[in-house]
Amino acid sequence: MLNYFFGTKKSESIDLPPTPKRNIFVYLVVKKGCQTPLGIFDTLDEAKTEGQKTTYHNCAILKMKINDQCRYINNPIFEN
Repeated sequence: MLNYFFGTKKSESIDLPPTPKRNIFVYLVVKKGCQTPLGIFDTLDEAKTEGQKTTYHNCAILKMKINDQCRYINNPIFEN
């Protein structure tokens, strides 16, 4: 019991699996008139279908890079 409280703790190194390569680009769906963000998606196809369904074909999709600098002007890659 004393060994439990005062014993030395063995440190074991744990090998973590390699992290999968993430997609560094995401697609931001915004409402076209007021630029309200509606969702962020991994693929352009998924962003198109969800954006058109949510806004009744009144959306714009912006391609954004994760951890990139802020921008004042964005060029949409898709508009309805």
